[in-house]
Amino acid sequence: MLAVDDTHCESGARCLSCGAMWAGDPRDCPSCGSRAVEAVDDVLEMALEEALEQGAALELVRSDGARRIMTGRGPMAALLRW
Repeated sequence: MLAVDDTHCESGARCLSCGAMWAGDPRDCPSCGSRAVEAVDDVLEMALEEALEQGAALELVRSDGARRIMTGRGPMAALLRW
């Protein structure tokens, strides 16, 4: 499950080689080292689209209390199962 503050927008980048996404704009992919990187306007929106394509469950954070909790963790959090 992916919990996301739906009011947050952040520019970032995506690796065209491995598909990794991140906030900010490094010149090389932090995952695979490739230089085939493109800037994206809203990396969170791109991550949401990718999660939906993979069948992930989404929880949009809309209450003030939940947003305060997420402030210290970031605009997106995942609950993983192994």
